[in-house]
Amino acid sequence: MIGTIAEIGIFAAFSRWKARLKTVETLQLSERQPRAIPILDDKIKAMAGSPTKFQRENATRVVKLVQFISGTKAFEYAVQGAMNPKSKIRAKKRRILEVSTYL
Repeated sequence: MIGTIAEIGIFAAFSRWKARLKTVETLQLSERQPRAIPILDDKIKAMAGSPTKFQRENATRVVKLVQFISGTKAFEYAVQGAMNPKSKIRAKKRRILEVSTYL
């Protein structure tokens, strides 16, 4: 009987550990590495020149922010709204552009 209780405790601890590992793995998958396109990468790298350390760090931060934002459902909905001529998002964008032309 005591052995059975100990086994249940070990099984429960193992299950919690396994669930935690799955959560960590899911979070790590969301930080996907960008896909490399060698020809395009080399061409753009040559065109970009030699940025300073500060410029490289800032570019990395901007890229991470864009990747984070573009990985959300809200971004997907915003893009869909921008493409739909009947959406409120597109109407607001049009009004903002009209106001900015008068400034």
